[in-house]
Amino acid sequence: FSKEFPPEDEVDLTHTYADGKLTWTEHAEFVDGQIHSLPGENGATYLYRAIVSEEAAALVVSLGSRDGIQVWLNGESVLARNVARGVAPNQEHVRLDLIAGGNALLLKINHGAGGGGFYFAVSQDQGDLEEVPFNKAYADVSAEGFEVAAAIDGNPRTGWASGSLDA
Repeated sequence: FSKEFPPEDEVDLTHTYADGKLTWTEHAEFVDGQIHSLPGENGATYLYRAIVSEEAAALVVSLGSRDGIQVWLNGESVLARNVARGVAPNQEHVRLDLIAGGNALLLKINHGAGGGGFYFAVSQDQGDLEEVPFNKAYADVSAEGFEVAAAIDGNPRTGWASGSLDA
């Protein structure tokens, strides 16, 4: 998961690796909204996609992976989950802050024994997620009479959500 390979530094779709044995290959059969299997065991598979936007915009995508997943948008990390799991839709939701013009989306799927898999779709719920600056959230928590139980309802649209991540 943590081992870096050349695509993480620069995506060059004409470049080959491992003395020409590894190349970027277009996969027209990778249709959005479907689970796709990836060959190989105990390795990493990189997936690249160009997203063109007429203007700067936010786009929420739904992802799934077997096993770990890392995502970069325009060279910036937007997701890293080191997990062992079977691939399924909607395991992760990521907000992509697209710039006007071309955007480079890179996924790294780490997989153990039994091969890997991934899922990608534009989320059906682009939602009106309201972002709350941390200092405002902190002020709310520290306010007199603030009831934590009322805020932690598991719904990120109406209050705080609670959860845990494997370290």
